Amino acid sequence: MVQYRYGMNSSGVVVTADSLAGTIIEDTFTCLGCEQPLIARVNGKVQQPHFGHKPRVECSGETYLHRLAKRVFQETYEKCLETGEPFTIAFSTPRICGKFKSLTGQYCELGEDQHEYDLTQYYTDLRVETRDGQFIPDVSLHSKKRPDELIYIEIAVSHFLSEAKENSAKRIIEIPIRTEDDIEVIRAAKLTPKNASFKGFFPEVGVVPDAECRCANARLFAFYVFESGKAYIDEGPLQRLHSKVQNLGAKLAYVNIVTDDRYRNAVDAFDRSRGFLFRSQIELAYRREVPIKNCYLCRYHGDHWNASSDKSIFCKTYKKPCQSNQAAECDRYRLIPVNEL
Repeated sequence: MVQYRYGMNSSGVVVTADSLAGTIIEDTFTCLGCEQPLIARVNGKVQQPHFGHKPRVECSGETYLHRLAKRVFQETYEKCLETGEPFTIAFSTPRICGKFKSLTGQYCELGEDQHEYDLTQYYTDLRVETRDGQFIPDVSLHSKKRPDELIYIEIAVSHFLSEAKENSAKRIIEIPIRTEDDIEVIRAAKLTPKNASFKGFFPEVGVVPDAECRCANARLFAFYVFESGKAYIDEGPLQRLHSKVQNLGAKLAYVNIVTDDRYRNAVDAFDRSRGFLFRSQIELAYRREVPIKNCYLCRYHGDHWNASSDKSIFCKTYKKPCQSNQAAECDRYRLIPVNEL
């Protein structure tokens, strides 16, 4: 036989079986799922307090949870309105800085702003299953000062937001309810992204003023390609790299700030001229159709791994070591097709 922890008493209030343990039962109880009479089995010595159906009936657990959660939300919210206690929603939004976005191509992350709102301060009218245009939300919260502003409260047991609601401009709080234990989330009167989903609530991401930027001293790598086709890697604070790019101006054909976390630690001079970071940036620029000329892209290049020299290329036509940027002045330079890299 189906056993539930919650039932509705004769006054229409949801009660728990645990709250009735050790008492003389004089009230009557109804199932929130099938609306049939329940028996409060709360004084036994073997089983935990629970409600059971008087006759054996087919009762949908899904319907029971959905109606239970909806009713508990109504009772909890109305109690908050009566007592002045808050019913809050809390979430965070990222803070970002766009001071160097023109150089790096992305915002810098500066942590998060915390937001918490007491819904009862704005929405003092609660309605259950009241039509709003094409939709009938489980519960809707209304503002008396701004009648057009409302919030849908949707209880999700197994069916979540419809595509139409998801794509609407409505503010929606969806509360997933999988077991009776989840009801306590509603009773706690505080919803967060851990126990509910919010649609249409979050304020826009907070872009801080340039004066509050904390990114200037972040050390990053910059890969430059000059109009001549020559390339090199620089490392330093973001502010210095930004100033350098501005000073070089039209001399540069391409700039890429390396934000990959693999290169947060220092890379030595050897790697800057011939290592993975340098060579990967050369290939990336070539694939982006940047007019780069580098021996690593020449079909006649070979590696010259002599750590005591900055000449990282062995030219197979001239049969001698050279710097990779000598391709910019080489009359025997032959570009490898991009599909052969």
